[in-house]
Amino acid sequence: MKLTSKQTYKVITYILANKKFTQTNIAEKTRVSWGRMNEIVQWLVSHGFVEKRSGNYEVIDPANLVSLFSLYRNMNSALLERLPLRLTKKQVLEMLPKNIVLCLDSALEFYSGYWDSDRVCIYANNKQLKQIENIFKPWVGGNTNLLVFKVDIPIETEKIKGFVATNKLRTLIDLICDKKSHYAKDLYNQLWGLQFEE
Repeated sequence: MKLTSKQTYKVITYILANKKFTQTNIAEKTRVSWGRMNEIVQWLVSHGFVEKRSGNYEVIDPANLVSLFSLYRNMNSALLERLPLRLTKKQVLEMLPKNIVLCLDSALEFYSGYWDSDRVCIYANNKQLKQIENIFKPWVGGNTNLLVFKVDIPIETEKIKGFVATNKLRTLIDLICDKKSHYAKDLYNQLWGLQFEE
């Protein structure tokens, strides 16, 4: 079961975001065919990620389920460009076009009270990448890294403090695919109430 294929991704992210669900809920919200959706749910049940309880299904192992994304996806393969800039992180964020989506470290900073990174991470298409290159060309050659990633699977976003960022679940998925899930303990807690010992 490839979690990053379009239909499977829709079902898995719906399930992870809702924890308790019915197959009717999934079919209505994701518009994935009943047959495909049922196949995915049965795979999740047979692998112990989901159980059927009182007419509903419930995710019982969200942390291990979300960790499977790293088997099919690596953020390095989605990296379009890395720009080392002679600007502060705050200056980079202020200069970015407003329709840019913050991801990874830059999204995590909105959801985690202790996380602070020295890089700015964004999603952009090819047109936006050209715009970004033009904006930051005079500033190349510093220590603040601007990482530009292509959108390889659909993104879910939230507006936060004047920025657009990936939502909590997508931020966690991206961090896992960037081998940085250990930074995301706040997200595991916020999404599913999971605590990790230090």
